Amino acid sequence: MFLLQNRIHKIFIIFIIAINCIFIYQTNHWAQHFSELADRIIQGYLNLVKLPKLYPIDFVTIGSHHYWPLSPFPAILLIPPKLIFGAVFTQIHLLIIFDLLFIYFAYILAAKVLKYGNDAIYFVAVLLFGSIYVAIIYDSSSYYIAHLISSVYMLALIYELITLRRSFIMGLLVAFIFLTRAIGIFAAIPVFGYLFYQKSTARHKLKDILVFLLPIFLCISFLLIYNYLRFGNIFESGYAISYILPLLENYRQQGLFSIVHVSMNLYWYFLSTPILFRDSVGNIVFPYIQFNRWGLSLFIIAPFFLYSLKTWKIKVNIIRSFWITIGIMLICLLFYYGTGWHTFGPRYTADFFPLLYILLVYAFKNKLLTRFHKNFIILSCLFNTYLIYATNFYRG
Repeated sequence: MFLLQNRIHKIFIIFIIAINCIFIYQTNHWAQHFSELADRIIQGYLNLVKLPKLYPIDFVTIGSHHYWPLSPFPAILLIPPKLIFGAVFTQIHLLIIFDLLFIYFAYILAAKVLKYGNDAIYFVAVLLFGSIYVAIIYDSSSYYIAHLISSVYMLALIYELITLRRSFIMGLLVAFIFLTRAIGIFAAIPVFGYLFYQKSTARHKLKDILVFLLPIFLCISFLLIYNYLRFGNIFESGYAISYILPLLENYRQQGLFSIVHVSMNLYWYFLSTPILFRDSVGNIVFPYIQFNRWGLSLFIIAPFFLYSLKTWKIKVNIIRSFWITIGIMLICLLFYYGTGWHTFGPRYTADFFPLLYILLVYAFKNKLLTRFHKNFIILSCLFNTYLIYATNFYRG
């Protein structure tokens, strides 16, 4: 009976993976701005030639030049394959590569920590489909792929931190995260915690810290120069001056980061529920529910991750540093004026979700997943997959 249950679970996981693979090919891959930026960098420019027709938002226009404000690392990653294969290599190909890397690092992390390694596949499944990533892994748009790339590097950083702990490699990974999502600079906190508390001489600690900081400082310098070349100001990233929807502009005028945004973000991050799908008369009809593109409660789309709270009281420095990092990142996100419009759930939480994932794994470090846990994971994955279909692919 136990073997039958495991076989059924694996069939369900394969089914969910297959459905989401179909999503990749059925998705309208819009907002390919990093791919366009990579082409322009190869030509020697930092601006894009023209604004997109359907979604001309989030761009900074100075004279006849249009700039994409997001951090440039995804475009940098595209440059080598574009030089080899030409313009045919796009963000869709980059998406597939990083999807595979995401699965790989999620699996080896779980297999490394868990006493019962056979359960690792379930943790990978719940990360992929039982969380905000269910919408990120199939969408190659510039908004989503940046989250995927930064998440892969953060998973790699966590793995390095609990295994080899090479200072330069950890610094390089933090730098790459920062160049993709600036808030990712806080990923340095757990590494600092380890380097500071490691059992070694003060001289050795200082050496490791300097080696760790070197690639980070180089990448910060690169980004400041990048800002200056675009906007004439090293501290102007473009987020404060880009064109956005009028409704969001009202929020931004109250401050890019402000306490006035906290109540709004708390609602969209933790309290928002699915919306009912109605016909023209008002009757509730198939697919019955859809998600609100402004946000959906994390408790609804990632309920299994509540088990990570079991690590809250564990008195281990690395566990505490993960929670501190999550707390700092979450506070920054709650103070931000936007929720990541056109999103499945609070997608900005992808900035710290790999940390939540490793905490979830640690919560089950010495425990077998029960039948209840496995069914919980499968149902959560199916529910999220259904919501994606019901909202993005069903038009009535």
